[in-house]
Amino acid sequence: MTPAEQSAGRPLRFAEFDTAVGTLSVVTAPGERGDLPCGDDGPVVASGFRPMAQTLASVPPRFAGRGSEPGELADVSAAVAAFTDGDGAALDSVSVALVGGDFTLAVWRAMRGIAAGSVATYADLAAAAGRPARLRRRSDATHGGTARGGAVVGRLP
Repeated sequence: MTPAEQSAGRPLRFAEFDTAVGTLSVVTAPGERGDLPCGDDGPVVASGFRPMAQTLASVPPRFAGRGSEPGELADVSAAVAAFTDGDGAALDSVSVALVGGDFTLAVWRAMRGIAAGSVATYADLAAAAGRPARLRRRSDATHGGTARGGAVVGRLP
């Protein structure tokens, strides 16, 4: 059995974290690979400041059908705690499972490179993704970030 087949049978894990701006719901995929090395909980596959049911419903189709169970999510918990304690870069250590086409993935990787507290324009992101001419596709590629006034803020899926 391949590693992908083995991880496909493992249920997703989820947890909620209280923050100053609301409750953050996070879903991870044990056994999957993310954009960074990750622990036993696996990379984040969905997150948001919304009810857990909505976050679970937003899990990309490739992770659907695995079931889900509550978990501690130790790596995410530590990063969220550090972030709420003032470490603006703490979330940079959280592994995420990026899903999408080539351009979307390139933009997500570029978004991960934006330093905490910094702002990047859509033109900056398109250039960092190696596709400056694709500027008009910005809203499609940054669906997980929040766009405001031509800038993108936020980096979790």
